[in-house]
Amino acid sequence: MDPGRRYTRRPEQFIAMLCREMTVKAVMLLRWYRGIISYFHHRFTNSLAEGLNNLIYTVIKKEYGYRDWEYLKLKTMQQQLEY
Repeated sequence: MDPGRRYTRRPEQFIAMLCREMTVKAVMLLRWYRGIISYFHHRFTNSLAEGLNNLIYTVIKKEYGYRDWEYLKLKTMQQQLEY
């Protein structure tokens, strides 16, 4: 459904809604500005770290209740070799 369709009788409400949404997006861009610019300068992302974190959380979810960190490390490395 077109978001503007609800506001056909009151265009000022539609404009206010758009301004709020644009403000939220602008604040988000300002918050992430340094990281975005850093990518374009260095062409380096944190995707490797994010992928490893995702793998660790997947191992923890799959095998609930690891008490030994060394065993968790070994299981994570085993899972990493499978991918």
